[in-house]
Amino acid sequence: MRATLFGVAASHPSLAAELMLRHKGVDYRRVDLPTVTHRALLRLLGYPGKTVPALRIDGAKVQGTTRIARALDALIPSPPLFPDDPDRRRAVEEADSWGDEVLQPLPRRLTLNALKHDRSALGSYLEGAKLGIPHRIAVLTAPPIAAASRRVNRATDENARRDLAALPAAIDRVDELIERDVIGGPERNAADFQIATSISLLLTLDDVRPMIEGRPAERLARDVVPHQPGHVPRQDDVEVVRAPLPIQERSRRTLDQRLALRFPQLAAALFRRFGRLPPSSRLRQAVLRRGVRLAVEAYNRRDLDAVAIGYSPDLEYYPYREFVEAALAEPCYHGPSGYHAYIDATTDVWGADVRLEPTELIDLGDRFVLLADMPMRAQASGVPLAQRYAGVSTLKDGRVIRQDDFLDPAEALRAVGL
Repeated sequence: MRATLFGVAASHPSLAAELMLRHKGVDYRRVDLPTVTHRALLRLLGYPGKTVPALRIDGAKVQGTTRIARALDALIPSPPLFPDDPDRRRAVEEADSWGDEVLQPLPRRLTLNALKHDRSALGSYLEGAKLGIPHRIAVLTAPPIAAASRRVNRATDENARRDLAALPAAIDRVDELIERDVIGGPERNAADFQIATSISLLLTLDDVRPMIEGRPAERLARDVVPHQPGHVPRQDDVEVVRAPLPIQERSRRTLDQRLALRFPQLAAALFRRFGRLPPSSRLRQAVLRRGVRLAVEAYNRRDLDAVAIGYSPDLEYYPYREFVEAALAEPCYHGPSGYHAYIDATTDVWGADVRLEPTELIDLGDRFVLLADMPMRAQASGVPLAQRYAGVSTLKDGRVIRQDDFLDPAEALRAVGL
């Protein structure tokens, strides 16, 4: 009996179906479809749904791990994927359903979100993929495909935080199923493959692995999944680059700033290309340093439109906590126009001649910290004052999506774990 399994590279449900075919001893061929576009391709192949895994076997077309498991049991009864005993079968079916509907989306969103922050890890998830093109070409074309997959699966930072909060209870549930002998027994069942592949994918994330290590859930994943592609290192392991940032005393708009203001869509496309570069890229680090330098120089000459070139339209700008507590500023300002409003509102406090004199730029990959001296004069007396400034900026698609300002540099460094 021959079968063809259509999947997506690094898809844990596709891996679950593949392991079921091996468990049954079925001779099969795997074909990986490009993620996102696989939905349309499956329709062209005659499948009614838009999800993988999709199996063609003995003239039948079946989609989804649960349906595939039942179809395999019907075609090849032994070894079974669902027990004959009614009570045990019911328990396995319930565990399989929970693994499919509740557990399965967590590792998918968390992995896609992690790859947004460390694109250099994308290639590791394409190891062994059956895409029909060389691995090198697949890696080169992966970033825009991964970005589209993040949008389709809503793998946002907010959803990732929610998934991380839900993960401990999910791992507890897996351990409890193992303790009850529903999964993890000597005879593999459909829920074993459904759940173990999700846990195995989670174990590729260094930031998540400590939540699972040493627990029955980890042992299940290691036993069931012989080889799991992919690895995203801890964000703490991303190279931290600290360097001084000299600026010009007098400046004016550069040609690229004028072009960015004249052609904002072109600028947005260039920022997105910059955002796809891995944190370790020397080009990326050089572009970031130059961009921050130009933004500081623009601020010092009060060219706020030039400052805002590097801001996302969805910017969230959080001013100094002390200003908010003193009712001198709103808790948050939105978009480049909000940044303009904040600077205009605080000019009476700081004065028009306040400037930033950078002392250090710290590149953290998806964030950077700017430390600076901020000399000024008291508005009432004219007495010179010495103040410190620290800004923590979070990047998305190459632009600043969030900025947090601090008057205490130590507080800013603590906020980023330094």
